Amino acid sequence: MNQPVPELRNSPLSVEDLQRIDAACLDLEKHIGSKTVSIEKLLLPFATKPALRSRGLKELLLVEWKSFASLGKEVDLEKYLARFSDDTIAVREAYTEWQDRDRERSPDSTTFPETSQAEELAQWIHRYREAISVGPQLDPTQWVEQFANPSKSLKDAMAGLEFMQRCSDPNRSQGIQVGDFRILREIGRGGMGVVFEAEQLSLERIVALKILWFGAVSDPEAIRRFQREASTVAKLHHTNIVPIFSVGCEGPINYYAMQKIDGDSLDRILKKNGGPLDWMQVAEWGLQAAEALEHAHRRSVVHRDVKPSNLLLDREGRIQSGVL
Repeated sequence: MNQPVPELRNSPLSVEDLQRIDAACLDLEKHIGSKTVSIEKLLLPFATKPALRSRGLKELLLVEWKSFASLGKEVDLEKYLARFSDDTIAVREAYTEWQDRDRERSPDSTTFPETSQAEELAQWIHRYREAISVGPQLDPTQWVEQFANPSKSLKDAMAGLEFMQRCSDPNRSQGIQVGDFRILREIGRGGMGVVFEAEQLSLERIVALKILWFGAVSDPEAIRRFQREASTVAKLHHTNIVPIFSVGCEGPINYYAMQKIDGDSLDRILKKNGGPLDWMQVAEWGLQAAEALEHAHRRSVVHRDVKPSNLLLDREGRIQSGVL
């Protein structure tokens, strides 16, 4: 009887495998610095496929090291070789690629290039978080005023951070207004920003208000991506796609308003159910989601993060696709 040939670490990967790696990288980017998400945990589902795990490790290392660059931190190769001693080849390949990228950024230097404005702001925010972890609980704007001549961009970033802190605190969020919208409560977080339930004062209606993360307020590319996301969704008109109402900017706060869906996300429904769902109902939900995706694809729009938490079920039993 023929024995199965063991998979090699350099075996070709399928499109589905590459998509799984992309999803893991996106997850790490969203939770960088968190103790609940690590490269080791994200690699667990890849354990049975050496080629998938090796490629996944390489890509996840590059994501983590990119976050180091924003803080001006060096990569300690020996530390990572010890941490992932079962696949030092992937670690060294990732490190070689990282050095090549670094040389492209700064061809005449072996150190990181002068930081951009966005990177400098990220460092200031990191310093603030370290300061409040060991000292008095100052608001971001109070803390930055201790330093001589803080730049306008730094003041805007810290004001944005303080704004997010106030909006996310039920005891401090009452009455906060952004443009035509009054913040009521936080209802979700994503890779680009925080979503709040809000009242649109001029029309006296409840909406979902998405606000760009404070750390990106001085990053032109992040703002462009945020505005592009809003513009893209606003052009789609489909029963199963959440519509965008308006886009705006007030000082350092970039936001857009969309319909607030009264219902629950599929991931919460799965947790609440505690057991298998009716297969016909699941098939119906899948069909609705597929129709929404087809509508977007026909207009050259690709949803980059399809998952249960981004699919909402409204009170009429309709699936609503959220973030693109």
